[in-house]
Amino acid sequence: MLSRWMHPDAGLLLVARVLRNFSYGYLVVVVGIYLDQLGLTPIEVGAVLTASAAGSAALTIGWSLLADRIGRRRSIRVLSLLMVAGGLTFVITSDPWLLALAAFAGSLSVAGTDTGTFVTVDQSMLPQVSADHRRTSTFALQNMFATLAVAVGSLAAGAVPLLARIGLQGPDAYRPLFVLFAIVGLASFSLFLRLSPAVELVPTTVRPSGSRLGLGGSSGLIGLLVALNVIDSLAGGLMVQSIVAYWFYLVWRLDASTLALLFFWMNVLSALSMLAAGAIARRIGLFNTMLLTHIPQGVFGVLMPFAPTAWLAMAFWLVRNTIGFAYFPVRLSYVMGIVPPAERSAAAGYTTVARNVAGMVTPALAGLAFSLGLLGLPFIISGLMKLSFDALSYATLRNKRPPEERIAIEEIAAIEGASGSK
Repeated sequence: MLSRWMHPDAGLLLVARVLRNFSYGYLVVVVGIYLDQLGLTPIEVGAVLTASAAGSAALTIGWSLLADRIGRRRSIRVLSLLMVAGGLTFVITSDPWLLALAAFAGSLSVAGTDTGTFVTVDQSMLPQVSADHRRTSTFALQNMFATLAVAVGSLAAGAVPLLARIGLQGPDAYRPLFVLFAIVGLASFSLFLRLSPAVELVPTTVRPSGSRLGLGGSSGLIGLLVALNVIDSLAGGLMVQSIVAYWFYLVWRLDASTLALLFFWMNVLSALSMLAAGAIARRIGLFNTMLLTHIPQGVFGVLMPFAPTAWLAMAFWLVRNTIGFAYFPVRLSYVMGIVPPAERSAAAGYTTVARNVAGMVTPALAGLAFSLGLLGLPFIISGLMKLSFDALSYATLRNKRPPEERIAIEEIAAIEGASGSK
């Protein structure tokens, strides 16, 4: 059924993303605890997580500038091999500097899902093999399956106690999961070998003459999107999923098995919310849907540190993400819809870079706050910043519409005009 509705290349991108997100699902649960088991301090843990965000930003910059010149398919194959190298480095060393280097180069997501270079790949390729009227649904479907994969991956973190029972103690019980991460990188590489030329930039969408860095007439709009994404990502970095898992470990002493179940249900509920994202967007518009699903991220982020019990803190976390995750496919579709096809790679690259450059700072700040005993402060600041982002987005973007919504508005206006002339 999916093969009739979805382009084969979109299917390959979907399978690759599902595999990656499966591995991200368990990594986000265990990486903070694993680094703690290796003897790293909270500040060093935050630094390694920051290196991951910084590497994602650097790779995204390179991809957005060079991918359409050297080939999108060739670029993402290289990224998959870097993923292999990063996973294996985490297996063989406990040196903080080498771990930071591996996190920088190896696409080890600290957010529990694709947030960097691979998202840029999907953002630029999927609209090219999807019709406008199916773009939002394609993004929503891909994000739903990816989030379900994260949920299943979260359960895989529960293998740590089982590995401990068969004799693997301390950090050794975590290392097989990083080996599996490297295997996923190899599998992604093999899938990307099968992509067709349809995902490459086509001659009809060449960049306009005089454009710089892939930007043309939409440079002002893309600049606005970049600025907004900086604010949102600074806030998000303070509550990136690996930081939250580490927070539950420090504050409530939740072990890997409990965290695995928490993040499993969080991602299952989030995936279900994505099912409704496309339908809601068609009814009230992409921008309104973005706002509706983003506001709870700020509200419940502020509430989490004040929860008097672990159960209530977990409930706030579940509600925050169940509603908030529907925001991501809608945002991706909205950004790709309001910029011309020739500038989509640049728009995807610059907005993703903005998110990752900003987000690479705040995990380290969260780690610093944890080391000072200010365990709730990062979440409060994050929530307030996200609510500020919502207010600024409403003030600047509420009249920007993607083509399918503009066409619908024009058709309604034409019908009303015809009725009024009778």
